[in-house]
Amino acid sequence: GAVALFTSPAAAIVTMAAASATITLLLAKPISTPLPAPLPAPIQAPIPAPPATASDASDHPAPTV
Repeated sequence: GAVALFTSPAAAIVTMAAASATITLLLAKPISTPLPAPLPAPIQAPIPAPPATASDASDHPAPTV
């Protein structure tokens, strides 16, 4: 029963929600980044990200303790 419900209406709802979310993201992206200038900034952002690995390393010993 649950499988049948998920296959018919729920799947359509999930698909519609995912499609609308994707459309919203696609529409919001060009609006929030109208200039090509903001693009290099997020591209360089992952470069300072390695320090975050240190926080991940500190997270690993925590469960060990």
